[in-house]
Amino acid sequence: MTDYNSRRISAHFKVVLSFGIFFVLSFCIIYWGFYQSAISTVRRTAIDSLKMLSGQIVQQLDKTFYQMQTIARLFAIDPANRELLDTRGLTYLEQLKKYWVLDEQLKVISSYFSDYHPAIYLSGDSLLAREDTRFLDNKKILEKEGDGRFSGLNFSFWKYTDEFTSVNGRTEGISYYHKIGALSDSPLDILVIRLEVSKETILGIFHAGENSGPAAYYLLDNDREIALADDGAPKADFRLFRELPESVEINGLRYHLFYNPIRTNDMLLAAAIPESYYNGVLLKHQFLYLTLILLLFAAFFAVMIFTMNNLVRIENEKKRSELAALQSQIKPHFIYNTLDSINWMALEKGNIDVSKALVHLANFMRKSLAVDSESVTVNDEIDHVRDYVAIMNSKSDCKITLEEDIEEQVRKVQTVKFLLQPLVENAVIHGIYDAKKGGGIIHISGRMKTGRHPEDTVEITVSDDGAGFEPASSSGGLGLYNVEYRLRLFYGHGSGLTIKSRSGAGTSVIIRWRQN
Repeated sequence: MTDYNSRRISAHFKVVLSFGIFFVLSFCIIYWGFYQSAISTVRRTAIDSLKMLSGQIVQQLDKTFYQMQTIARLFAIDPANRELLDTRGLTYLEQLKKYWVLDEQLKVISSYFSDYHPAIYLSGDSLLAREDTRFLDNKKILEKEGDGRFSGLNFSFWKYTDEFTSVNGRTEGISYYHKIGALSDSPLDILVIRLEVSKETILGIFHAGENSGPAAYYLLDNDREIALADDGAPKADFRLFRELPESVEINGLRYHLFYNPIRTNDMLLAAAIPESYYNGVLLKHQFLYLTLILLLFAAFFAVMIFTMNNLVRIENEKKRSELAALQSQIKPHFIYNTLDSINWMALEKGNIDVSKALVHLANFMRKSLAVDSESVTVNDEIDHVRDYVAIMNSKSDCKITLEEDIEEQVRKVQTVKFLLQPLVENAVIHGIYDAKKGGGIIHISGRMKTGRHPEDTVEITVSDDGAGFEPASSSGGLGLYNVEYRLRLFYGHGSGLTIKSRSGAGTSVIIRWRQN
Protein backbone atom coordinates (compact mmCIF):
# COMPACT_ATOMS: atom_id res chain seq x y z
CA MET A 1 0.00 0.00 0.00
CA THR A 2 2.84 2.39 0.89
CA ASP A 3 4.53 1.69 -2.44
CA TYR A 4 1.25 2.37 -4.24
CA ASN A 5 0.81 5.71 -2.43
CA SER A 6 4.41 6.65 -3.23
CA ARG A 7 3.80 5.97 -6.92
CA ARG A 8 0.64 8.14 -6.80
CA ILE A 9 2.55 11.00 -5.11
CA SER A 10 5.36 10.65 -7.64
CA ALA A 11 2.88 10.75 -10.52
CA HIS A 12 1.21 13.88 -9.10
CA PHE A 13 4.61 15.49 -8.61
CA LYS A 14 5.54 14.82 -12.23
CA VAL A 15 2.26 16.37 -13.40
CA VAL A 16 2.80 19.45 -11.21
CA LEU A 17 6.45 19.73 -12.30
CA SER A 18 5.51 19.42 -15.99
CA PHE A 19 2.79 22.01 -15.56
CA GLY A 20 5.22 24.37 -13.80
CA ILE A 21 7.84 24.02 -16.56
CA PHE A 22 5.18 24.59 -19.19
CA PHE A 23 3.94 27.67 -17.33
CA VAL A 24 7.45 29.17 -16.96
CA LEU A 25 8.36 28.54 -20.62
CA SER A 26 5.04 29.94 -21.83
CA PHE A 27 5.46 32.97 -19.59
CA CYS A 28 8.96 33.67 -20.96
CA ILE A 29 7.87 33.25 -24.58
CA ILE A 30 4.79 35.45 -24.20
CA TYR A 31 6.68 38.07 -22.20
CA TRP A 32 9.40 38.23 -24.87
CA GLY A 33 6.73 38.61 -27.54
CA PHE A 34 5.03 41.38 -25.53
CA TYR A 35 8.37 43.10 -24.97
CA GLN A 36 9.29 43.09 -28.66
CA SER A 37 5.79 44.21 -29.59
CA ALA A 38 6.00 46.99 -27.00
CA ILE A 39 9.35 48.21 -28.37
CA SER A 40 7.90 48.29 -31.88
CA THR A 41 4.75 50.09 -30.68
CA VAL A 42 6.69 52.68 -28.66
CA ARG A 43 9.08 53.34 -31.55
CA ARG A 44 6.25 53.66 -34.07
CA THR A 45 4.21 55.92 -31.78
CA ALA A 46 7.21 58.15 -30.97
CA ILE A 47 8.23 58.46 -34.62
CA ASP A 48 4.66 59.18 -35.79
CA SER A 49 4.28 61.83 -33.10
CA LEU A 50 7.66 63.33 -33.93
CA LYS A 51 6.93 63.37 -37.65
CA MET A 52 3.78 65.35 -37.02
CA LEU A 53 5.64 67.76 -34.70
CA SER A 54 8.62 68.22 -37.01
CA GLY A 55 6.22 68.75 -39.91
CA GLN A 56 4.72 71.68 -38.01
CA ILE A 57 8.22 73.05 -37.34
CA VAL A 58 9.13 72.77 -41.02
CA GLN A 59 5.95 74.60 -42.02
CA GLN A 60 6.85 77.48 -39.70
CA LEU A 61 10.47 77.58 -40.92
CA ASP A 62 9.33 77.50 -44.53
CA LYS A 63 6.92 80.36 -43.83
CA THR A 64 9.71 82.37 -42.20
CA PHE A 65 12.20 81.88 -45.04
CA TYR A 66 9.55 82.55 -47.69
CA GLN A 67 8.62 85.83 -46.01
CA MET A 68 12.28 86.90 -45.96
CA GLN A 69 12.62 86.08 -49.65
CA THR A 70 9.39 87.87 -50.59
CA ILE A 71 10.22 91.05 -48.63
CA ALA A 72 13.67 91.30 -50.22
CA ARG A 73 12.33 90.74 -53.74
CA LEU A 74 9.51 93.29 -53.36
CA PHE A 75 11.99 95.86 -52.08
CA ALA A 76 14.41 95.12 -54.94
CA ILE A 77 11.90 95.45 -57.80
CA ASP A 78 10.47 98.79 -56.59
CA PRO A 79 11.83 101.51 -58.99
CA ALA A 80 11.47 104.19 -56.27
CA ASN A 81 13.88 102.28 -54.05
CA ARG A 82 16.43 102.02 -56.84
CA GLU A 83 16.22 105.79 -57.42
CA LEU A 84 16.73 106.42 -53.68
CA LEU A 85 19.85 104.23 -53.67
CA ASP A 86 21.48 106.13 -56.54
CA THR A 87 23.43 108.93 -54.80
CA ARG A 88 25.89 109.72 -57.59
CA GLY A 89 26.51 113.47 -58.08
CA LEU A 90 24.36 114.47 -55.10
CA THR A 91 25.33 116.91 -52.37
CA TYR A 92 25.77 115.80 -48.80
CA LEU A 93 22.36 117.25 -47.82
CA GLU A 94 20.63 115.51 -50.73
CA GLN A 95 22.21 112.18 -49.78
CA LEU A 96 21.21 112.73 -46.16
CA LYS A 97 17.55 113.18 -47.17
CA LYS A 98 17.67 109.88 -49.04
CA TYR A 99 19.29 108.27 -46.01
CA TRP A 100 16.39 109.33 -43.79
CA VAL A 101 13.77 107.99 -46.27
CA LEU A 102 15.51 104.62 -46.66
CA ASP A 103 16.17 104.32 -42.94
CA GLU A 104 12.47 104.90 -42.30
CA GLN A 105 11.51 102.16 -44.81
CA LEU A 106 13.85 99.66 -43.16
CA LYS A 107 12.43 100.56 -39.75
CA VAL A 108 8.91 99.87 -41.09
CA ILE A 109 10.02 96.41 -42.26
CA SER A 110 11.56 95.75 -38.84
CA SER A 111 8.41 96.87 -37.05
CA TYR A 112 6.14 94.58 -39.11
CA PHE A 113 8.58 91.65 -39.11
CA SER A 114 10.44 91.95 -35.84
CA ASP A 115 12.27 88.62 -36.29
CA TYR A 116 14.04 89.87 -39.44
CA HIS A 117 16.87 92.41 -39.53
CA PRO A 118 17.01 94.17 -42.91
CA ALA A 119 20.23 95.80 -44.10
CA ILE A 120 21.41 97.38 -47.38
CA TYR A 121 24.89 97.12 -48.95
CA LEU A 122 25.87 100.14 -51.09
CA SER A 123 28.94 101.42 -52.97
CA GLY A 124 31.67 102.81 -50.75
CA ASP A 125 31.56 106.42 -52.02
CA SER A 126 27.94 106.87 -50.89
CA LEU A 127 26.99 108.51 -47.64
CA LEU A 128 24.68 105.51 -47.03
CA ALA A 129 27.60 103.07 -47.11
CA ARG A 130 28.53 103.01 -43.44
CA GLU A 131 29.06 100.40 -40.71
CA ASP A 132 25.84 100.27 -38.73
CA THR A 133 22.88 97.91 -38.39
CA ARG A 134 21.09 98.97 -41.62
CA PHE A 135 23.63 100.43 -44.09
CA LEU A 136 26.85 98.56 -44.94
CA ASP A 137 29.72 98.95 -47.42
CA ASN A 138 29.36 96.43 -50.26
CA LYS A 139 33.15 95.90 -50.24
CA LYS A 140 32.62 93.66 -47.22
CA ILE A 141 30.13 91.40 -48.94
CA LEU A 142 32.22 91.21 -52.08
CA GLU A 143 35.29 90.32 -50.07
CA LYS A 144 33.42 87.66 -48.12
CA GLU A 145 31.50 86.30 -51.09
CA GLY A 146 34.13 86.62 -53.79
CA ASP A 147 32.95 83.48 -55.62
CA GLY A 148 30.80 85.27 -58.15
CA ARG A 149 27.45 84.70 -56.48
CA PHE A 150 26.13 87.96 -57.98
CA SER A 151 27.70 87.49 -61.42
CA GLY A 152 25.60 87.14 -64.54
CA LEU A 153 21.96 86.31 -63.83
CA ASN A 154 22.56 85.31 -60.21
CA PHE A 155 20.47 87.71 -58.14
CA SER A 156 20.26 86.00 -54.73
CA PHE A 157 21.72 83.44 -52.37
CA TRP A 158 21.29 82.09 -48.83
CA LYS A 159 24.03 82.09 -46.22
CA TYR A 160 23.26 79.39 -43.70
CA THR A 161 25.75 80.22 -40.97
CA ASP A 162 26.18 83.97 -40.82
CA GLU A 163 27.27 86.41 -38.14
CA PHE A 164 25.76 89.88 -38.34
CA THR A 165 25.05 92.97 -36.30
CA SER A 166 21.46 93.47 -35.14
CA VAL A 167 19.92 96.10 -32.89
CA ASN A 168 20.78 93.78 -30.01
CA GLY A 169 24.44 93.38 -30.98
CA ARG A 170 26.36 90.63 -32.76
CA THR A 171 24.46 87.40 -33.32
CA GLU A 172 24.32 84.28 -35.51
CA GLY A 173 21.61 83.21 -37.88
CA ILE A 174 20.59 82.59 -41.49
CA SER A 175 20.71 85.37 -44.09
CA TYR A 176 19.13 85.95 -47.47
CA TYR A 177 20.94 88.29 -49.93
CA HIS A 178 19.16 89.73 -52.98
CA LYS A 179 20.69 91.95 -55.66
CA ILE A 180 18.82 95.21 -56.25
CA GLY A 181 20.85 96.44 -59.16
CA ALA A 182 24.12 98.02 -60.27
CA LEU A 183 25.05 101.70 -60.59
CA SER A 184 27.79 101.10 -63.15
CA ASP A 185 29.95 98.40 -64.66
CA SER A 186 32.17 98.44 -61.60
CA PRO A 187 31.76 95.33 -59.37
CA LEU A 188 31.81 97.70 -56.40
CA ASP A 189 28.69 99.54 -57.56
CA ILE A 190 26.13 96.76 -56.91
CA LEU A 191 23.28 97.32 -54.49
CA VAL A 192 22.20 94.42 -52.23
CA ILE A 193 19.49 93.98 -49.60
CA ARG A 194 19.96 91.42 -46.83
CA LEU A 195 17.42 89.97 -44.38
CA GLU A 196 18.52 87.89 -41.41
CA VAL A 197 16.71 85.62 -38.96
CA SER A 198 18.59 84.95 -35.74
CA LYS A 199 19.47 81.62 -34.21
CA GLU A 200 17.32 82.49 -31.19
CA THR A 201 14.24 82.93 -33.43
CA ILE A 202 14.83 79.57 -35.12
CA LEU A 203 15.31 77.82 -31.77
CA GLY A 204 12.04 79.41 -30.65
CA ILE A 205 10.36 77.75 -33.63
CA PHE A 206 11.93 74.40 -32.64
CA HIS A 207 10.34 74.63 -29.19
CA ALA A 208 7.03 76.26 -30.12
CA GLY A 209 4.25 75.06 -27.83
CA GLU A 210 6.77 74.27 -25.09
CA ASN A 211 6.92 70.65 -26.11
CA SER A 212 9.36 69.42 -28.73
CA GLY A 213 9.22 65.81 -27.53
CA PRO A 214 12.28 63.60 -26.98
CA ALA A 215 14.00 64.65 -30.22
CA ALA A 216 16.92 66.96 -30.89
CA TYR A 217 16.88 69.03 -34.09
CA TYR A 218 19.59 69.94 -36.61
CA LEU A 219 19.17 72.37 -39.50
CA LEU A 220 21.18 71.17 -42.52
CA ASP A 221 22.28 73.43 -45.40
CA ASN A 222 22.14 72.46 -49.08
CA ASP A 223 25.49 70.65 -48.72
CA ARG A 224 23.84 68.57 -45.96
CA GLU A 225 26.16 69.98 -43.32
CA ILE A 226 24.97 71.19 -39.93
CA ALA A 227 24.15 74.89 -40.22
CA LEU A 228 22.42 75.23 -36.87
CA ALA A 229 21.80 72.83 -33.97
CA ASP A 230 19.26 72.76 -31.18
CA ASP A 231 20.67 73.88 -27.83
CA GLY A 232 19.82 70.47 -26.38
CA ALA A 233 21.26 68.52 -29.32
CA PRO A 234 24.49 66.55 -28.73
CA LYS A 235 27.56 68.11 -30.30
CA ALA A 236 28.27 66.43 -33.62
CA ASP A 237 30.68 66.85 -36.51
CA PHE A 238 29.13 69.26 -39.03
CA ARG A 239 29.57 66.64 -41.81
CA LEU A 240 27.91 63.79 -39.88
CA PHE A 241 24.64 63.90 -41.81
CA ARG A 242 26.02 64.31 -45.35
CA GLU A 243 24.88 60.80 -46.42
CA LEU A 244 21.52 61.20 -44.61
CA PRO A 245 21.88 58.03 -42.47
CA GLU A 246 18.89 56.46 -40.72
CA SER A 247 20.83 56.16 -37.47
CA VAL A 248 24.12 57.52 -36.09
CA GLU A 249 26.22 57.19 -32.96
CA ILE A 250 27.03 60.42 -31.16
CA ASN A 251 29.14 60.44 -27.99
CA GLY A 252 28.59 56.71 -27.55
CA LEU A 253 24.78 56.87 -27.88
CA ARG A 254 22.73 55.56 -30.81
CA TYR A 255 20.18 57.94 -32.40
CA HIS A 256 17.43 57.25 -34.95
CA LEU A 257 17.03 59.96 -37.60
CA PHE A 258 14.52 61.17 -40.14
CA TYR A 259 14.45 64.28 -42.31
CA ASN A 260 11.94 66.88 -43.54
CA PRO A 261 12.79 69.16 -46.49
CA ILE A 262 12.33 72.96 -46.40
CA ARG A 263 11.21 73.96 -49.88
CA THR A 264 12.15 77.64 -49.89
CA ASN A 265 15.93 77.28 -49.55
CA ASP A 266 16.66 73.54 -49.97
CA MET A 267 17.53 73.03 -46.31
CA LEU A 268 16.65 69.94 -44.27
CA LEU A 269 15.38 69.56 -40.73
CA ALA A 270 16.94 66.46 -39.14
CA ALA A 271 15.21 65.04 -36.04
CA ALA A 272 17.19 62.63 -33.82
CA ILE A 273 15.59 60.33 -31.20
CA PRO A 274 17.91 58.53 -28.75
CA GLU A 275 17.55 54.74 -28.66
CA SER A 276 17.55 54.94 -24.86
CA TYR A 277 14.22 56.81 -25.03
CA TYR A 278 12.36 53.63 -26.07
CA ASN A 279 13.96 51.59 -23.29
CA GLY A 280 13.11 54.30 -20.76
CA VAL A 281 9.45 54.25 -21.76
CA LEU A 282 9.41 50.46 -21.54
CA LEU A 283 10.96 50.47 -18.06
CA LYS A 284 8.22 52.83 -16.89
CA HIS A 285 5.56 50.43 -18.15
CA GLN A 286 7.30 47.13 -17.45
CA PHE A 287 5.26 46.47 -14.30
CA LEU A 288 2.11 47.10 -16.32
CA TYR A 289 3.19 44.57 -18.96
CA LEU A 290 4.02 41.94 -16.31
CA THR A 291 0.68 42.47 -14.59
CA LEU A 292 -1.15 42.28 -17.91
CA ILE A 293 0.57 39.00 -18.84
CA LEU A 294 -0.18 37.46 -15.45
CA LEU A 295 -3.81 38.51 -15.76
CA LEU A 296 -3.94 36.98 -19.23
CA PHE A 297 -2.52 33.73 -17.88
CA ALA A 298 -5.00 33.75 -15.01
CA ALA A 299 -7.85 34.43 -17.43
CA PHE A 300 -6.59 31.68 -19.74
CA PHE A 301 -6.51 29.05 -17.00
CA ALA A 302 -9.86 30.22 -15.62
CA VAL A 303 -11.37 29.84 -19.07
CA MET A 304 -9.67 26.46 -19.48
CA ILE A 305 -11.08 25.19 -16.17
CA PHE A 306 -14.52 26.60 -16.99
CA THR A 307 -14.36 24.99 -20.43
CA MET A 308 -13.41 21.61 -18.99
CA ASN A 309 -16.27 21.78 -16.48
CA ASN A 310 -18.61 22.88 -19.24
CA LEU A 311 -17.51 19.99 -21.45
CA VAL A 312 -18.19 17.55 -18.63
CA ARG A 313 -21.62 19.12 -18.08
CA ILE A 314 -22.39 19.05 -21.81
CA GLU A 315 -21.31 15.44 -22.03
CA ASN A 316 -23.61 14.50 -19.13
CA GLU A 317 -26.49 16.44 -20.67
CA LYS A 318 -25.78 14.78 -23.99
CA LYS A 319 -26.07 11.35 -22.40
CA ARG A 320 -29.32 12.35 -20.71
CA SER A 321 -30.71 13.80 -23.94
CA GLU A 322 -29.72 10.67 -25.88
CA LEU A 323 -31.56 8.57 -23.30
CA ALA A 324 -34.57 10.89 -23.51
CA ALA A 325 -34.48 10.70 -27.31
CA LEU A 326 -34.40 6.90 -27.23
CA GLN A 327 -37.31 6.93 -24.82
CA SER A 328 -39.24 9.49 -26.89
CA GLN A 329 -38.90 7.33 -30.01
CA ILE A 330 -41.07 4.72 -28.27
CA LYS A 331 -44.13 7.03 -28.23
CA PRO A 332 -44.18 7.96 -31.99
CA HIS A 333 -43.45 4.33 -32.88
CA PHE A 334 -46.40 3.19 -30.78
CA ILE A 335 -48.65 5.88 -32.32
CA TYR A 336 -47.64 4.97 -35.91
CA ASN A 337 -48.31 1.26 -35.23
CA THR A 338 -51.65 2.08 -33.62
CA LEU A 339 -52.72 4.29 -36.56
CA ASP A 340 -51.64 1.56 -38.98
CA SER A 341 -53.75 -1.00 -37.11
CA ILE A 342 -56.80 1.31 -37.15
CA ASN A 343 -56.23 1.95 -40.88
CA TRP A 344 -56.38 -1.80 -41.62
CA MET A 345 -59.54 -2.11 -39.51
CA ALA A 346 -61.13 0.71 -41.54
CA LEU A 347 -60.13 -0.95 -44.85
CA GLU A 348 -61.54 -4.32 -43.71
CA LYS A 349 -64.88 -2.61 -42.96
CA GLY A 350 -64.78 -0.64 -46.24
CA ASN A 351 -64.39 2.85 -44.64
CA ILE A 352 -62.20 4.33 -47.41
CA ASP A 353 -62.63 7.93 -46.23
CA VAL A 354 -61.53 7.01 -42.72
CA SER A 355 -58.50 5.17 -44.16
CA LYS A 356 -57.47 8.18 -46.23
CA ALA A 357 -57.82 10.46 -43.21
CA LEU A 358 -55.67 8.09 -41.12
CA VAL A 359 -52.95 8.01 -43.82
CA HIS A 360 -52.86 11.81 -43.97
CA LEU A 361 -52.77 12.01 -40.17
CA ALA A 362 -49.88 9.52 -39.98
CA ASN A 363 -47.90 11.51 -42.60
CA PHE A 364 -48.65 14.76 -40.79
CA MET A 365 -47.50 13.40 -37.43
CA ARG A 366 -44.40 11.74 -38.90
CA LYS A 367 -43.23 15.12 -40.28
CA SER A 368 -44.19 16.98 -37.13
CA LEU A 369 -42.41 14.58 -34.78
CA ALA A 370 -39.25 14.08 -36.90
CA VAL A 371 -36.12 15.42 -35.13
CA ASP A 372 -33.43 14.52 -37.65
CA SER A 373 -33.12 18.02 -39.16
CA GLU A 374 -33.87 21.63 -38.28
CA SER A 375 -34.54 22.63 -41.90
CA VAL A 376 -36.57 21.30 -44.82
CA THR A 377 -37.31 22.42 -48.36
CA VAL A 378 -40.25 24.63 -49.23
CA ASN A 379 -41.65 21.66 -51.19
CA ASP A 380 -41.62 19.54 -47.98
CA GLU A 381 -43.59 22.32 -46.28
CA ILE A 382 -46.15 22.25 -49.11
CA ASP A 383 -46.54 18.46 -48.64
CA HIS A 384 -47.13 19.08 -44.95
CA VAL A 385 -49.83 21.64 -45.78
CA ARG A 386 -51.53 19.20 -48.19
CA ASP A 387 -51.80 16.59 -45.44
CA TYR A 388 -53.21 19.18 -43.04
CA VAL A 389 -55.84 20.38 -45.56
CA ALA A 390 -56.83 16.77 -46.32
CA ILE A 391 -57.34 16.05 -42.61
CA MET A 392 -59.44 19.21 -42.15
CA ASN A 393 -61.57 18.33 -45.20
CA SER A 394 -62.16 14.82 -43.86
CA LYS A 395 -63.66 16.00 -40.59
CA SER A 396 -65.76 18.97 -41.78
CA ASP A 397 -68.42 19.74 -44.35
CA CYS A 398 -66.67 23.08 -45.01
CA LYS A 399 -64.37 22.09 -47.86
CA ILE A 400 -61.04 23.83 -48.45
CA THR A 401 -59.46 24.14 -51.88
CA LEU A 402 -55.67 24.48 -51.92
CA GLU A 403 -54.15 26.36 -54.86
CA GLU A 404 -50.38 26.44 -55.53
CA ASP A 405 -48.43 28.88 -57.68
CA ILE A 406 -44.80 28.35 -56.64
CA GLU A 407 -41.68 28.71 -58.77
CA GLU A 408 -39.55 25.57 -59.03
CA GLN A 409 -36.54 27.47 -57.75
CA VAL A 410 -38.48 28.41 -54.61
CA ARG A 411 -39.61 24.80 -54.02
CA LYS A 412 -35.95 23.73 -53.67
CA VAL A 413 -35.02 26.43 -51.14
CA GLN A 414 -34.11 25.24 -47.64
CA THR A 415 -36.09 26.86 -44.84
CA VAL A 416 -37.09 26.35 -41.21
CA LYS A 417 -39.64 23.70 -40.25
CA PHE A 418 -43.36 24.45 -39.74
CA LEU A 419 -43.20 27.69 -41.72
CA LEU A 420 -46.41 27.38 -43.76
CA GLN A 421 -48.69 25.01 -41.80
CA PRO A 422 -49.33 27.50 -38.93
CA LEU A 423 -50.30 30.14 -41.50
CA VAL A 424 -52.65 27.78 -43.32
CA GLU A 425 -54.15 26.65 -40.01
CA ASN A 426 -54.71 30.31 -39.08
CA ALA A 427 -56.41 30.89 -42.46
CA VAL A 428 -58.70 27.86 -42.02
CA ILE A 429 -59.80 28.40 -38.42
CA HIS A 430 -59.93 32.22 -38.26
CA GLY A 431 -60.69 32.91 -41.91
CA ILE A 432 -62.68 30.28 -43.79
CA TYR A 433 -64.50 28.73 -40.80
CA ASP A 434 -65.37 32.16 -39.37
CA ALA A 435 -66.86 33.16 -42.74
CA LYS A 436 -69.47 30.38 -42.23
CA LYS A 437 -69.61 29.45 -45.90
CA GLY A 438 -69.64 26.04 -47.51
CA GLY A 439 -65.93 26.23 -48.23
CA GLY A 440 -63.05 28.45 -49.14
CA ILE A 441 -59.84 28.82 -51.12
CA ILE A 442 -56.31 29.01 -49.78
CA HIS A 443 -53.80 30.24 -52.34
CA ILE A 444 -50.04 29.80 -51.82
CA SER A 445 -47.65 31.62 -54.16
CA GLY A 446 -43.86 31.70 -54.08
CA ARG A 447 -41.39 33.95 -55.91
CA MET A 448 -37.64 34.58 -55.87
CA LYS A 449 -36.90 38.31 -55.99
CA THR A 450 -33.62 40.18 -56.44
CA GLY A 451 -33.24 43.57 -54.74
CA ARG A 452 -30.42 45.88 -53.72
CA HIS A 453 -28.71 43.16 -51.69
CA PRO A 454 -26.52 40.55 -53.40
CA GLU A 455 -28.64 37.75 -51.89
CA ASP A 456 -31.93 36.61 -53.43
CA THR A 457 -35.09 37.26 -51.40
CA VAL A 458 -37.68 34.51 -51.07
CA GLU A 459 -41.28 35.75 -50.87
CA ILE A 460 -44.17 33.39 -50.10
CA THR A 461 -47.77 34.59 -49.79
CA VAL A 462 -50.58 32.62 -48.09
CA SER A 463 -53.98 34.11 -48.97
CA ASP A 464 -57.55 33.10 -48.10
CA ASP A 465 -61.02 34.35 -49.05
CA GLY A 466 -62.32 34.05 -45.49
CA ALA A 467 -63.77 36.48 -42.97
CA GLY A 468 -60.73 38.74 -42.71
CA PHE A 469 -60.23 41.25 -39.92
CA GLU A 470 -59.16 44.79 -39.23
CA PRO A 471 -55.35 44.70 -38.56
CA ALA A 472 -55.68 47.00 -35.54
CA SER A 473 -58.06 44.55 -33.86
CA SER A 474 -55.73 41.51 -33.86
CA SER A 475 -52.09 40.74 -33.14
CA GLY A 476 -52.14 37.69 -35.43
CA GLY A 477 -52.03 35.00 -32.74
CA LEU A 478 -49.33 32.82 -31.27
CA GLY A 479 -48.79 30.86 -34.51
CA LEU A 480 -47.90 33.95 -36.54
CA TYR A 481 -45.65 35.28 -33.76
CA ASN A 482 -43.82 31.95 -33.58
CA VAL A 483 -43.22 31.88 -37.35
CA GLU A 484 -41.90 35.45 -37.42
CA TYR A 485 -39.67 34.91 -34.38
CA ARG A 486 -38.06 31.81 -35.94
CA LEU A 487 -37.57 33.56 -39.28
CA ARG A 488 -35.68 36.42 -37.66
CA LEU A 489 -33.73 34.00 -35.49
CA PHE A 490 -32.51 32.04 -38.52
CA TYR A 491 -32.25 34.77 -41.18
CA GLY A 492 -31.72 37.96 -39.18
CA HIS A 493 -32.59 41.52 -40.18
CA GLY A 494 -34.79 41.93 -43.25
CA SER A 495 -36.89 38.81 -42.67
CA GLY A 496 -40.41 38.62 -41.21
CA LEU A 497 -44.12 38.74 -41.89
CA THR A 498 -46.46 41.29 -43.44
CA ILE A 499 -50.21 40.90 -42.84
CA LYS A 500 -52.78 42.44 -45.19
CA SER A 501 -56.42 41.97 -44.22
CA ARG A 502 -59.79 43.66 -44.38
CA SER A 503 -62.99 42.58 -42.70
CA GLY A 504 -65.08 40.51 -45.12
CA ALA A 505 -62.40 40.51 -47.85
CA GLY A 506 -59.96 37.79 -46.72
CA THR A 507 -56.37 37.86 -45.45
CA SER A 508 -52.91 37.65 -47.01
CA VAL A 509 -49.76 36.86 -45.03
CA ILE A 510 -46.48 37.58 -46.85
CA ILE A 511 -43.27 35.89 -45.66
CA ARG A 512 -39.88 37.26 -46.76
CA TRP A 513 -36.31 36.22 -46.02
CA ARG A 514 -32.91 36.60 -47.68
CA GLN A 515 -30.97 33.49 -48.58
CA ASN A 516 -27.55 33.58 -46.85
